[in-house]
Amino acid sequence: MERNMGWLVFTIQSAAYVTWEANMRAIVLRSPVYFIFLLLCCAAAYVVHTLNLWGPILRVTNAMGQQAVDIGKVCIIHRVCAFI
Repeated sequence: MERNMGWLVFTIQSAAYVTWEANMRAIVLRSPVYFIFLLLCCAAAYVVHTLNLWGPILRVTNAMGQQAVDIGKVCIIHRVCAFI
């Protein structure tokens, strides 16, 4: 006589995730290093937002990503050619 206990497993997993999330919030708020890092991130986001720097940051990030892809392609081509 098997019973479908899928809802119970899902409930336990959800409760575990909520508990883990609460523990992480407590760790960030109680640890001075994490708390200072959180404050620095908030201050940086405030400055970036105030000075309207989101556009330039996104452009630089996209350019860096494209350059990394190009360098990766060149490295892969050189290694494949050296292997052959």
